[in-house]
Amino acid sequence: MARTVKDPEERRREILDAAMRLFAERGYDAVSMRDISRAAGITAGLCYHYFDSKQKLFADAMDVYAHECADEFLPILDDARLTLAEKMDALFAAAAEENSLRYHEFFHAQGSRAFHRQLFFALSERLRPHVLVAVNADARRRGMAVESPEVLVDFILNGQLGIMTAPDAPDRRKLALVRGYLDVLLASQTRPAP
Repeated sequence: MARTVKDPEERRREILDAAMRLFAERGYDAVSMRDISRAAGITAGLCYHYFDSKQKLFADAMDVYAHECADEFLPILDDARLTLAEKMDALFAAAAEENSLRYHEFFHAQGSRAFHRQLFFALSERLRPHVLVAVNADARRRGMAVESPEVLVDFILNGQLGIMTAPDAPDRRKLALVRGYLDVLLASQTRPAP
């Protein structure tokens, strides 16, 4: 059998994809590095060349997936033509459709809530600077200033953790409630600019 040489980044991505498929099908604990290497069509040694442990592989896969998820939201957050309210509406509409994302089944499977929380934190970290810019820009556009934008953005992102990672997420009713709470919170934290 001829050996196939691939670009290292392409090979790495294939391993990550194979691993996440298996994690979604069987659950994290039921998958070994040998299973992953078989699914990726490579030797276990090559798999370990790229990832020295299943935990490291999963952490990298989660990081890649968090970036993929964030990449869907960043064009909305960075669109200067939209008001903050329009951005929030679009983000919440996208969150309501999250079950179409690649690894939705894995992160919402019974027993995966801790993994879903990890994903939410990684996603929040990726979105945080963009949300911060959007909040400040919207306040300036309205002649306002945000009292403590960093604290506000951290509260907005992390305050949703339990709701966004619940087994029944995305629950449209809860999303609508959170969306309303955000309006109240944002209004309470802005003052006329000096």
